[in-house]
Amino acid sequence: GLWTTLRRHARAEDRRLALRALRHDGSRQNRMLAAAILANFPESDEAWRALVAALRDPYPGVNIAALHSVTLLGNSFARPIDWRPAAPSLRALLDGTNLAAFMPLVRVLTQTRIAPELARPLLGAGGGELLVAHDEALDRPSHEAAEALLRQLHGAGPPPTGWREWVASL
Repeated sequence: GLWTTLRRHARAEDRRLALRALRHDGSRQNRMLAAAILANFPESDEAWRALVAALRDPYPGVNIAALHSVTLLGNSFARPIDWRPAAPSLRALLDGTNLAAFMPLVRVLTQTRIAPELARPLLGAGGGELLVAHDEALDRPSHEAAEALLRQLHGAGPPPTGWREWVASL
């Protein structure tokens, strides 16, 4: 079954092949399997970033598999990740290119202690509207997740002017 297959693909060569398949393979089934295999590599920043990029895959099955893997990594293996190379994909996702992945991604970015230096590339120049809207939401889980990421990106407590104004100033 799937779990047996995944357990058998936990070597460095498997990671390399899964990364290549996720980025370049024309078969959506191969990309889905590659996304699942990358959950075996929580120690690899490149695996985390590839999974985030795959959240933008045009085939829903691939981005769902990537979402499951990156959520699993965030919930079970959170550690600081260097997200700088993934800034373009993160910006697009935080701007709403995959709404189903938005809140899980917000949580993963907080769990992995995204660097405040990425606030401007991710939220500046007219970005961050969706994140601020979630912070202002009446839905408590959405508000709390958005607030946590905003605090992480701000690098401190809330700004005296409020989150909307801070994001607009980036």
